[in-house]
Amino acid sequence: MSNVLFDTNIYLYHYRKYPDAVAAINTALNEGAVILLSVIQISELLSTTAVDRDDAMRTDMETYISLVHRIIDVSEGIARKAAEIRRVWKTRTGKNLKLPDALIAATAVHHAAVLIGNNDKDFAPLRELIGLDYRNPISSQAELRQFLS
Repeated sequence: MSNVLFDTNIYLYHYRKYPDAVAAINTALNEGAVILLSVIQISELLSTTAVDRDDAMRTDMETYISLVHRIIDVSEGIARKAAEIRRVWKTRTGKNLKLPDALIAATAVHHAAVLIGNNDKDFAPLRELIGLDYRNPISSQAELRQFLS
């Protein structure tokens, strides 16, 4: 059984019923994956202002949180890995990686989890830089943009 951590955007696309996101989550569940969620993602899922005015969305975000197999706190090991990721990223790109993204990637690496998301700009280079097992289930960015508009 493998560990899987979905980036927050996959949950948000799943909420909107985007087929690739629905398929990614269903596949992981059907294959018996252990679904992990970083505490950082709880904040991300509940930060959208829509949860204040849309009870169905708040309920669904809370459901995503409650249905994961393990919620992962930011431990010292994860914090140190995130710092390393940000240093390596800055050295290689000259740019800063957002702390939440570094913490999510560090959580995946620390727990030997596959990170499934739609953030190739930030996560794809981390395959080579730190050995992140990152996969993007979105087959067409153009179709996703059209679906979300």
